[in-house]
Amino acid sequence: MACVAMSIFSEPDQRLKRPSTFASLEEIVEATERYAARVFEDEETAHRFTLAVSEAVTNAIEHGNARDASKQVVAELGASAGRVEARVTDQGEGFDPSLVRNALDDAPLLRTHGRGLHIIHEAADAVHYGAGGQRVRMVFWRGDDGRET
Repeated sequence: MACVAMSIFSEPDQRLKRPSTFASLEEIVEATERYAARVFEDEETAHRFTLAVSEAVTNAIEHGNARDASKQVVAELGASAGRVEARVTDQGEGFDPSLVRNALDDAPLLRTHGRGLHIIHEAADAVHYGAGGQRVRMVFWRGDDGRET
């Protein structure tokens, strides 16, 4: 759908800029949970939103910024009638998402890493990459209930 190509917000409802640490991940996830509870009618979509943001921030910290606390990770959350978006940006070198192999094609399936992008794509209704692979934008459709954020 063409309207998905453009972001819904120039200024997000919430912007979280933190150093690339796992303490920052916890802060961002907690803030995302609170935001999702406000903007989604159903818990399942709120959970998918929080999960996708958590995975994107984890990837930004671990892979994008290589756990370098001097580099920032930014999570931006915004909503409009009918949809909610999250953008996660890092200061790494970026990546080409088309070169990332499908985590489910690899064995063993029980390993603890390597499924972040797969989880993001399964959780979100639409996923877009930008800024040379330094940004992921995730879109979630919601019932147009008219609630303000």
